[in-house]
Amino acid sequence: WASNSAGKIRAIVNTQHFEQAIHQEVCSRPRTGRCSGDCGCEQKYKWHRLLAYDPDNDCKGIFMDWFLFPS
Repeated sequence: WASNSAGKIRAIVNTQHFEQAIHQEVCSRPRTGRCSGDCGCEQKYKWHRLLAYDPDNDCKGIFMDWFLFPS
């Protein structure tokens, strides 16, 4: 489950025969041992287009939708 570009919750389609995967990196803290003073960790995000399903509308079937994940 994820929130799409319109803020609607959608089910991401993943089955035994069709898998979708993304790679995400999440900042654990704004400062690290290698970075102090004027630098810091800033979370970035990337849009992914994935097959999804709207649980509130069976008639829509499976469709492509956009989702934002930490990168």
